[in-house]
Amino acid sequence: MKFWKAKVWAPIDIACLKWSTFLVGVVVGAWLQEWANPYRWWLLLVAVVLAIKPTLSYYRDDKPSAS
Repeated sequence: MKFWKAKVWAPIDIACLKWSTFLVGVVVGAWLQEWANPYRWWLLLVAVVLAIKPTLSYYRDDKPSAS
């Protein structure tokens, strides 16, 4: 069984995956609220830093320029 494989996802599959991970995050966040509250700014900073790479990869033009 190949674990990592390329797949074209249907929009409904992407939406379901995003909503499920969001809802799991809400539940875990509710359980860890007392612990996470003092560190909220650090956690926000980590989330922003982790979001930079995929954002840059999405907007980067990977086509080689004709010189």
